[in-house]
Amino acid sequence: MLNRKKLIGEIASDFFLLKRRMMSGHKHPLRHKITPSQGQLMFILIKHKDMNTSEIAKLMGITTSAATQLIDGLVQHGFVIRESSDEDRRAYKIKISDSAKEHMDKMKAEGLERMAKIFEVLEDDELNKLFELSHKIVTHALEGEGDQDAGRQCDHA
Repeated sequence: MLNRKKLIGEIASDFFLLKRRMMSGHKHPLRHKITPSQGQLMFILIKHKDMNTSEIAKLMGITTSAATQLIDGLVQHGFVIRESSDEDRRAYKIKISDSAKEHMDKMKAEGLERMAKIFEVLEDDELNKLFELSHKIVTHALEGEGDQDAGRQCDHA
């Protein structure tokens, strides 16, 4: 058996390779227009409907300045909309546009198809165990950061 640190390194390497494999073959037209961070932000906005820049920054673990840069790029492409807040005219709520939501829904469906092919090697009980373990790791990693479900892009059925 490998020592614990070496084993963790091997798992991290496998995660990296798996992520690259899941992203390869991604043929959706938005792929070339947005960065992975912008895509993450768009999935967050789908889940949370509308948010202000500070909420986005906190949820993504980035500065408000970095969040503003992500938002600006998405606004330029028409993927997100800035609306004045009803409570505070100086503040803005950020929402995903309807057309971008449609594109993201298609991207998510395509991604799930690719992942289903990758994970078909696992039996149902193995897949459930993998989910339990990965959820345990993610929950532990996000402890103390607030919303532990924020970064999750799909729910376990």
